[in-house]
Amino acid sequence: MIGSDTAEAAEHIRERVLSGQAWQGEFPIPRKDGPPLLSYTTLSPIRDEAGGVSGIVSVSVDITDRVHQEQLLAARTMVTRTLAEATDLAEATPRIMAAVCENLGWEVGALWRVDDVAGVARWRRGG
Repeated sequence: MIGSDTAEAAEHIRERVLSGQAWQGEFPIPRKDGPPLLSYTTLSPIRDEAGGVSGIVSVSVDITDRVHQEQLLAARTMVTRTLAEATDLAEATPRIMAAVCENLGWEVGALWRVDDVAGVARWRRGG
């Protein structure tokens, strides 16, 4: 199912192309099962002999994996930078959690450390 924001955006793009303007950009395409795929789409009007728009040519490329890889790289870069600049893990933890959550679109993140003495993993607070 397509969300109302996406449906409104699609309608705006359709109207633009039918008025004779080309459009290109990233656009989520819904799937019957699973999350939508993110596409880079180019839409171009096809003109008839009188100059009116008689159709639309559309080319879409699935960029879901590429975008996800870019998000992972951004998160990894921020974590590395944070660890390099911090004096200890307690100082770095809130910034690490923020970097990972912001770049990957997560609402919540948690850091667990191994307590060698107790032989268990313990949740590390972000502050």
